Amino acid sequence: GIYVHVIWLKHNPDHFYLYVGQSIELQNRIANHRNPAYREKHRSLHYYIWDLASQEQNKEYEVEENFVFLSVYKDEAHPLLLNLLEFWCSLMLQTLTRNALSAYLPKGALSPRAGMHLNVALPIYQSIQGDAVTDSLHGDLYNSMDPMVQQYYSNLRRKFFELKYSPNPMLRNYYKKAMQERQINASTTKRRYSAKRALQGIEVPVRFTKRRYGDTAQIVTISHFNFTLSRDIVHAENGDLVEVQCHLSDGVHEHCYARKSLAMDSAARLGIHVEGVNSKNGRTFAVWLHSDGDLAVFRMNTLVDMLEGLDIWNPSGRMRRWIPRSASGRKQATYTEDILQNMNTTMSDKDGGSSADSESQILPGDVDLDASTMES
Repeated sequence: GIYVHVIWLKHNPDHFYLYVGQSIELQNRIANHRNPAYREKHRSLHYYIWDLASQEQNKEYEVEENFVFLSVYKDEAHPLLLNLLEFWCSLMLQTLTRNALSAYLPKGALSPRAGMHLNVALPIYQSIQGDAVTDSLHGDLYNSMDPMVQQYYSNLRRKFFELKYSPNPMLRNYYKKAMQERQINASTTKRRYSAKRALQGIEVPVRFTKRRYGDTAQIVTISHFNFTLSRDIVHAENGDLVEVQCHLSDGVHEHCYARKSLAMDSAARLGIHVEGVNSKNGRTFAVWLHSDGDLAVFRMNTLVDMLEGLDIWNPSGRMRRWIPRSASGRKQATYTEDILQNMNTTMSDKDGGSSADSESQILPGDVDLDASTMES
């Protein structure tokens, strides 16, 4: 059958939203809609508006709702017929995006609330099984080789991006939050990939960076984290490739990078190994990096968290951590509260494992080489 879900603001019933849907098993579909866990797992514009009050902790968004059956079949109905009937109802109630309504309705037929409702995808592009439309930000349709599936994906994507210009501020807000979430997810995936490569060994270029005293430092980078190669041992040209590998031990690492780590620090288990070719004499080198910086401990705690797949932006109870700049760029790099409370101005000049997101400088002597340094 076909149904319309009517959602209205509790404090203002004149402010309402419509969502038209269909299913060959109406009762199961309605039960899924009303299940908060199901809505959390299958995010969509429809569910975003429904759950906005709890997400934002704002009573202004509290809603009331009801399902109305528009057409019910006692006998089994062909899924294509349901798709067409849902499409017709969506056009009559004008629940689709404004562009879709303009394409399928006569000129001058749009109501003042056109584009204000919750159907993003055209029902005629749904599967013949009558399945719910995949959210436009998710699914694996993008990689399909089937041209019809690609067309379906393109339609979903286009309809989603139309929300950016919706006359309804709540729909524009949904678009904005969905884009921010996608950016965060992409950043998280990138960090996990970087962590995997760092543990296996990764080739990275040496970069020259100017320091506050006018000289230049030789820098290698893993994700957010920069490390200095001392010219006392290694001479490289800008852009030379070296292999950097992170090593994690069960206990305190024999070549612990952050020498001021406490036994409780994750950083105590981390060793950073670099090898390559010395541009000055053509010999190969292999070194363990070290830092005596105070802040290096906190940054290396965070690096270990990243290597072990933990959320580095929300330490959730973990102490002595550096928190990188947020993926959206809105929150600057900082430290956990326990560090901020004890931090003083002199500590910021002693950072060894610096970050591309940090304003701290890399000082001479931040990276030393122990007796295990090899050059041949």
